[in-house]
Amino acid sequence: MKRLTTLIIFTFIVLMAQSQENFVWDTIIDLQGTKDELFSKAKMVLAQDFNDADNVTRNTDKEAGAILIKAQETVFTHGWFDITYYFEYQLTILAKDGKLRVILKDTRNSKITKVGTQTVTVNGNVPVSSTYPATSEKEGKKEFGLDANKYFEVITPLHAKLQLIFAKIVTDLQKENIIEDEW
Repeated sequence: MKRLTTLIIFTFIVLMAQSQENFVWDTIIDLQGTKDELFSKAKMVLAQDFNDADNVTRNTDKEAGAILIKAQETVFTHGWFDITYYFEYQLTILAKDGKLRVILKDTRNSKITKVGTQTVTVNGNVPVSSTYPATSEKEGKKEFGLDANKYFEVITPLHAKLQLIFAKIVTDLQKENIIEDEW
């Protein structure tokens, strides 16, 4: 119980310390270790946290200490039809001696949306924003395919999901031992 309380408090502190604006999260973590050690640690955390290879594209550059992940997240809405919205985002981790920088950005809607069991192609690759992506409802529906109310109904849970993903990665990177070695 004490461990759970500590984890909740720590997660809250991490959430408050992270810079987030308009679907971009960015933080720098001070850690013990060389660039190579922190790079390896980041790869281990990402291997644990992103275990769905179908929805993740990875690119690493050990010399630069950079890891780039393109991943996908979904949001479900219920109404006359159950609709699944797909979003893509980019997660970057940069390592150097004593520091890791974690950036989650470039969140965009995917070109595919599911309405019930039907797959529908929509105007994809539109950046997600904390504000409605148009000056008028007509432009917004043309740009993103949703009116303002539906847009916020979709991006609010997306924002919460991405915030949790980011916080979990940052929290896991700050753990001393990534792999439980008590076996």
